[in-house]
Amino acid sequence: MIITEAEAIKRAKEAVEENGWDWVEPIEVTWRSSSWFGKRGKWEIFTNTLIIGAWVRIVIDDEGQILEQDRVPRQVR
Repeated sequence: MIITEAEAIKRAKEAVEENGWDWVEPIEVTWRSSSWFGKRGKWEIFTNTLIIGAWVRIVIDDEGQILEQDRVPRQVR
């Protein structure tokens, strides 16, 4: 069963908290369908889409497993 967007956001928030990162709104959530047989797709969630400071990217498969998690720290100029 494919998890909902709300479930993907909840799982992403949990992953961010587990890593000690900041969850900053607004967020962007995208469903990406898979072209592979037997795979349905994945959710990609970006935090802080205004890019004011650090942002986080979490990719979650259709069953709720974290596939990727990245953080770009605040860049000082």
